[in-house]
Amino acid sequence: MGRRSVEVEVTQKVEAYLAIAEGKLPEESPIHVLAVAEALNVSRNTLYKYGLKKVIEEAAERQRQQANLSTRAKEKKAYADRIKSLRVELEIAQQQMIVQAELINRMRCNAIQFNMDLKKLEQPLEKSDRSFSRAGITQRRGKKSAGFS
Repeated sequence: MGRRSVEVEVTQKVEAYLAIAEGKLPEESPIHVLAVAEALNVSRNTLYKYGLKKVIEEAAERQRQQANLSTRAKEKKAYADRIKSLRVELEIAQQQMIVQAELINRMRCNAIQFNMDLKKLEQPLEKSDRSFSRAGITQRRGKKSAGFS
């Protein structure tokens, strides 16, 4: 039994390396002749000699396509997550709106029971009287402070 051909050994090593590297991102495991030669501890000239440059370039293209698909998938997932979170926020806002509407309806029913005019409820409140300044008046009106007699 003779020794196996160097070409067969190198080709098998390259194919095994490329199969693993294609599944990774290009930043993690770049695929080009120099990187493959360094990873397999083989001369670049050997790879060129056995015509493996084309195989390596095809593997690099497949890796780029997979990486592009994975980034598209990540982007699509991010949009789907954003839509889901916005729907949750919308549901919460709708529930709050329903609670506020119920509160207003209760106020209107109470006003009707007390024979109040509903148009008065819709009018804005009158502004407070600010014709004179209240500056310097203590919070405890009508009470003598402890220090004075």
